[in-house]
Order: sequence, then C-alpha cells, then structure tokens
Amino acid sequence: VASAVEPPAFFVWAHRLVYEAMLAVHARREEVDPVGLAVELAQRQSTAKLPTGERFILDLASAVPTAEAAGHYAGIVRGYHTRRRLAVAGDAIRDLARNEGSVAEALASAQKAVFDIAIGGHRKLARLGDTMDAALSAIEQNGRGEGPGVKTGLDCVDSQIGAWYPAKQYIVSGQTGHGKTSLLLRAVLEAGRAGVPSLVFSREMEEQELRERLL
Repeated sequence: VASAVEPPAFFVWAHRLVYEAMLAVHARREEVDPVGLAVELAQRQSTAKLPTGERFILDLASAVPTAEAAGHYAGIVRGYHTRRRLAVAGDAIRDLARNEGSVAEALASAQKAVFDIAIGGHRKLARLGDTMDAALSAIEQNGRGEGPGVKTGLDCVDSQIGAWYPAKQYIVSGQTGHGKTSLLLRAVLEAGRAGVPSLVFSREMEEQELRERLL
C-alpha cells in the first residue's frame, strides 16, 4: 500500500505518525512489526505524541484481523481523504461563485481544484529541467550498484533496465525454451545474495526441476 496511500491521507494525526514510521521501516526492507515500529517511532521522538504511547501500536495491530486486507483498508483511507478534499474544494468553489471577479478565472480555478483531487492531490507539476539532476544522480547511483533496485545478475539485462525496482511490475515474455525461467531464477539468486527474499510460483516445472535449475 506504500504507493497507494501517502501520510497526508490520514485524518488522525497519530495514524499519520505511525504510517510514516511504517514507510521508513519498509524502505529499509525490514519487516514491519510492532517491535520494529516502536523502535522507529522512538528514534523519531514520536512515541510520546501517540495517545497511549507504545500501547497505541499494539492496539492498532490487534484491531486488524489480517494483513491480506491492507489494500482494502488503503482504499477506505484514500476514499475518505478524497471526500474531505472535495468538501474543502466545494467551499472554495462556492466562494468563487460569490466573487464578482472574472467568470473565466473562477471556472479555471474551480477546474484546477477538482483536477488536483482527481490526479491524487500530492503530485506537483515540475519543470523537466529541475528534475534532471536527481535523475542523473539516480542513474549514476544505479550504475555503481548502490541504487534501491536488485540486479538480475546478467549484464546484458541490467544495462537495459538497471535493476528490479520496488513497487514495480515486470513482465518477461518469450517463446518456450528461450530462457524465461533461467532468467528469473538467476534474478532470484541475485536477490538472495542481496538479502531480498523471493517467492517462486511455477505452473510448468516441478519443484525438483526448479532446484536443479538453481544449482
């Protein structure tokens, strides 16, 4: 849900603090659990800002029956956040309607207010030139193997895509016998060397055959 919900989407300030800490733990590729979360909040000096301190974390964890529904909960949070922003925009549009200024400017402002909500509200327009330094720095960092992605272990592939990056979906396609499974198993090995766990599903190969391929 890290890519689906941003901290400002939470109405309750304590929930926002906890979610920010969860994102920080997740960014370090550590397991998000009450213990690690308590440590992160303490380092941020945010524990005292929670209604019941560390107990607040345990109460939140016990209130969620299963993490499998995280996407559903994220949709609820995002939905209420959108409604709140619509209410604020509605008040602003009403004020524009009462203003004796230019009708065209009022319409443009109203459209912008709704459009900002429609695209998520947190995305800001930026000049391409202002973002080039950060992009070049990221490319150089990935070239040195210091980026957040996981290398595939094949130079010919890494030179094209850089690495496998978090929160991205990659589809490998090709004809039968052209090395799709070998490529992905090589990537699994490289991920293991980098300390990143992997889960492999195969509808074609038996478990023993996959082991032999890995060896």
